[in-house]
Parts: sequence; C-alpha cells; structure tokens
Amino acid sequence: MATATMPSVKAVPGANFTSKRVRKQARKSYVRAVLANRVAEIRTDAAERAAFYRELRHMKIRRIAIAKKMVALSISVAALQQQLRRVEDRNDLAGKTVAEKKALADLDAALDLGRAAMGAIQAAADEWQLFAKKRIYFTEVMA
Repeated sequence: MATATMPSVKAVPGANFTSKRVRKQARKSYVRAVLANRVAEIRTDAAERAAFYRELRHMKIRRIAIAKKMVALSISVAALQQQLRRVEDRNDLAGKTVAEKKALADLDAALDLGRAAMGAIQAAADEWQLFAKKRIYFTEVMA
C-alpha cells in the first residue's frame, strides 16, 4: 500500500503568518486581561457601594442624634411653657393698670412664642427622624 507523503509546510518569509501556538497564547492573554478588568470593575463597584452605605449610615446616625437633641429641646420648651402658665395662674392680673396690661401682653407673647417654637421643633425633629428611618438604596448611574 502506498501512502502519499505530505510535503512539509514552511512559513514563507514574507507572509503574515503566526503559528497556532502563538495565536492560542494571544487569545489566552486577551481572555486573562478581560477577566482581570472585569474583576477590577466588580471590586471597584463593591468598594463604591460599601463607601456609599458607610456614609449613609454615618449621616443617619448624625440625624438621629440631632432628632434626639431636638426632642430634648422640645421638652425644655414644654417646661418653659408650663412655668409661664403657672406664672399666669398665680398672678391674677386683671389688666387694670398700664403695667399689668404690659405684663399680660408680654406673658401672652411669650406663650405664643413657646407654642410656635414647640411646633417648629416638633416638625423639624420629625423630619430628621423620618429621613433617618427611610430606606435608601445604592443605584448606579449609567453614563
């Protein structure tokens, strides 16, 4: 039985030819580079997300502390209002003299300021507390 022998194939010096082994190495290095870039992107995204939630946690802790201080302030304002009402109840000023009328007007103004302060403090404390309780999620902006 006769077998045909294949002529040996050699690269022509002027031709643009790379061997299979070289092409395979190039493909593998390309895949390694793509995977390394993807891993780096995932790590960067995870670090950004962790930094976002860390900053958010610190912000919420600060806001809760501010809300607690505002509640303490509202308690102080309530005590002040209570003391003003006691002064009003103790001193039965009929408003006969100019000094009594002025004292009544000042007392009423102080009570009105206390009520306004109480409302403003409660509203602000509720807003700070509401933000601290709100769930906020990390979303990535697609450019």
